[in-house]
Amino acid sequence: MEINAGRRTFVRIDVSEMLLRYGDREYRAPAGTGALVATGVIGNSVLVTAGISRRIGPLTEILRYDRPGESGNPGPWEVGGQFGVLSLGRSKTIKIPQFSPFSVGDEHGFGGRVAYNINRWLALDSAINYFYTSSHYEDPQRGGKILQGAFGPKFGYRTRRVGVFAKVRPGFLSYDSVHDNFLQPFPTTRLTHFAVDFGAVVECYPTRHTVVRFDFGHNAVFYGAAKVVAPPGFPFFGNFTERGFRDNGMQFTSGFGWRF
Repeated sequence: MEINAGRRTFVRIDVSEMLLRYGDREYRAPAGTGALVATGVIGNSVLVTAGISRRIGPLTEILRYDRPGESGNPGPWEVGGQFGVLSLGRSKTIKIPQFSPFSVGDEHGFGGRVAYNINRWLALDSAINYFYTSSHYEDPQRGGKILQGAFGPKFGYRTRRVGVFAKVRPGFLSYDSVHDNFLQPFPTTRLTHFAVDFGAVVECYPTRHTVVRFDFGHNAVFYGAAKVVAPPGFPFFGNFTERGFRDNGMQFTSGFGWRF
């Protein structure tokens, strides 16, 4: 939020969420005891800053997107493709018959996007992404390849060449190889969780009909409770329920699209 105190001075207040990616770290233990591993996590914290600023240089009027002849948007619809990385908690691949330790992994994927621009401030935005890596397993709530969907509003400001927006898009994360049955032959199932993608969007418009887009987001995933089928003996001692939890993810995507 910026409050103008004059033509060149203003007070600025920023309230934001900072995402921190802590990767796995292995460190040496005392001689004869092996090595220890601190598993990674995506942490989040609130950051508040305030200050006084002064504009320098000549003051010029901002180009208005809605003036006749200056609009760079030929129509309300946008379609496009994208590629990106999702950093999210997952279980590690191990070779011993017990639960896997949790870690932070980077999932690479691609997808498509459709948007409808209501006006220069507001749009309805949707995306489907498929993350094709599958480097984790043996988890009652997470495992295998990921299908992600997000659908919601995008609001901000757009000029003839550049647009900057905030997004809040509820959706889902669906895993295709969840291990919720530990009886032979150890079948896997698909499990879908509620998720919310919110963050920032920066768009560039090289021509009237093209858009280059960059998404920076926080993906909050709400993992529901999972019922697990397990043998009666050690180490599970029969069926049990894995309780639900919320996890933080960092996501970056970039792509190209068409407007019509």
